[in-house]
Amino acid sequence: MKDKKRDRKLKATKADENSPEFAASLLKKVKVIAVRTSGGYHILCNATRIPAVKRLREIIGSERRPLSVMFKTLTSAQKLILLSPKERDLLRREDAPLVVAKLKRLHKIERANYKYTLNNYINPLNNRIALSLPSDDFYEALFKEILFPIVSIDATTPEGEIITTREVLDAVYGDAFVRVIDYAESISPKRREALQIVYGQVRPVSAHCMQEADCMLETKKGRIFDHHFRPLRLLHDVSGHEQPPYTALSMLFSKLPLEDILSLDLAFEKTEIKRLHHLWEEGLETVESDSLLTLYDGIAGVCRLTTRKTFETESLCRAEAFFEVCEEDLFDFEIDGEMIAIDIISEFCRNDSPKHLFSTLTNTVSSIIATLAKAQGRESVTLCGRLFGYRDLAELTIEKLHAEGIAVEW
Repeated sequence: MKDKKRDRKLKATKADENSPEFAASLLKKVKVIAVRTSGGYHILCNATRIPAVKRLREIIGSERRPLSVMFKTLTSAQKLILLSPKERDLLRREDAPLVVAKLKRLHKIERANYKYTLNNYINPLNNRIALSLPSDDFYEALFKEILFPIVSIDATTPEGEIITTREVLDAVYGDAFVRVIDYAESISPKRREALQIVYGQVRPVSAHCMQEADCMLETKKGRIFDHHFRPLRLLHDVSGHEQPPYTALSMLFSKLPLEDILSLDLAFEKTEIKRLHHLWEEGLETVESDSLLTLYDGIAGVCRLTTRKTFETESLCRAEAFFEVCEEDLFDFEIDGEMIAIDIISEFCRNDSPKHLFSTLTNTVSSIIATLAKAQGRESVTLCGRLFGYRDLAELTIEKLHAEGIAVEW
């Protein structure tokens, strides 16, 4: 009889350890856990506690990539996030997409009135937050036990595939989690779509690139109608990557004498600058890039905002943090045949403010697109590419095209 009672107790304990209630108890204790839901394995932690978010970042190996946050209700989300009516409607959809919206800038007096607030480790680059509401019965049950928002991200393989089996989870993450909770039995892995409102329209953050588009701004290449950005010869760092400080040096080498560069406050010792200048002049350890993203990386580098990118479009996230409309500010640019050359360095020597440089680049590119569209007598323009996921660039471009009476498709 005692053995039967003991067996029933063990079974009950095992079931409880895979329950939303048990998951909630761990999150309250500032633990990072993995949970198998109907969409695959997710990584969860308390989004309001710095130690939990820092530990999650250690586990996923990313210092700055923005994390997605799930709120219990729309009402709780609106306490911390600025949400338009359209953004609220998106969050209410049955497929529970991620919606990218702006974090409120709360005064310290206002923050004192809130028991739960997001910390800067959620998105250290700007004030955009990817948020969602409970997406299945696990999360519905979880939020019956907790009031605070949680970080909820997909557990993925190094190739970016959503993990659906315990074997793969253990192979990728080892024993990084305090607990792995196997809640769901059947799994239909599907990545939650990240959406944002751009100029009144619902747009994916990572837009599909159409090869036939009039204007295409991808991370590796760019084209504005039949024009391309003039290729810039870039230095590599020792790891073989085009990191922002090396991109910045490449831009400086192409425009200024070495003596002038040595007088600047850069992220390199003078002897290192001289060595890299020799490599650049000789064309050693260099590659060419005609991507607009290179210019954003260069600004991040000359302004000493980052020494190493942890993900590809990091400099665009930084640009969003500094952007303000500057209708009169343009970099000098030249359109020679099919080549577009933008001179950032001359302006940097006059005004090295990141706000000025990032905003002016966005304003310059949008003006180039509108100018060329008008010169070619276009009635409509099709836009595509991941750089138009940068909301400010997309909205400013659409606004300038509309001002010229040109329709926009994308």
